Amino acid sequence: MSSRNTSQQPRWTKAVLLLAIVTLCLLVGACSTTPQPKAALPPPPATLMVPPPGTLEKVPPVASPRQSAEVVTRNYGTYHETADRLRKLQQWVAEQFNPSTSR
Repeated sequence: MSSRNTSQQPRWTKAVLLLAIVTLCLLVGACSTTPQPKAALPPPPATLMVPPPGTLEKVPPVASPRQSAEVVTRNYGTYHETADRLRKLQQWVAEQFNPSTSR
């Protein structure tokens, strides 16, 4: 009787293992096909969407201190304009998600 018992045990174990694998596959598959909600934002103001300059100006290899100062000053101004636009865009996005200011 014990030999019959051992021959049936692997079949039962395989069935449980197969059921566990199928269940796991279904659970993983169901999670991957669930659509994720997407936030619908209105288009931002055009003034906030101006792209930054590609590169900053370079100081010529042979430049006077005055020329160097002028280039550095222009680059500094460009940096601050871009940083200000970015802060305003971040503020605009935060306002879109703030429930107290919802329209």
